[in-house]
Parts: sequence; structure tokens; C-alpha cells
Amino acid sequence: LAEAWNAVLLADEADIFLKRRQNRDLARNGLVSAFLRRMEYFKGLLFLTTNRVSQIDDAFISRVHVAIGYQALSPEFRVKIWRGFF
Repeated sequence: LAEAWNAVLLADEADIFLKRRQNRDLARNGLVSAFLRRMEYFKGLLFLTTNRVSQIDDAFISRVHVAIGYQALSPEFRVKIWRGFF
């Protein structure tokens, strides 16, 4: 549907779909494998967000074209951003 509409997809907290596969959790492995297949053949723009990068399955890393990481904002910088909007 997203491809038909030329939609941009955002998968917030995508780590639930991207978590490294393990032998003891076959149900999760199935979910991860299915998401991996869908992601591989998706022709649109997909943004994935996570704060658990270390837990992402290696198979996803090779399929990501651009990864943007950033550090937590300091309290002073948060105030500066808020003041810029209001």
C-alpha cells in the first residue's frame, strides 16, 4: 500500500522488528525474518528509529543505506531548541 501511495514510512521503535535472532525464540525469529524480506523488496523511503542499535540483527545493517546516530541532548541544548520554537 505504501508503494502504491508513494508514502514515506516511519517505523518508530523498530527494534522490535530488527532484534538479533536467537535460537530460543522462534516466534520472534519469524517476525524478524518476515520484516527483513519486506524491507528488502520495499521500493519506497523507510525510516527506522531505535535506541537499541547494539541489539539489531546484522542482516539489517547491510541493508540500511544511511544510518544517522546522535548523542543525547544536554539540558542546555534542549532549552535552546525549545526557545527556538516558541
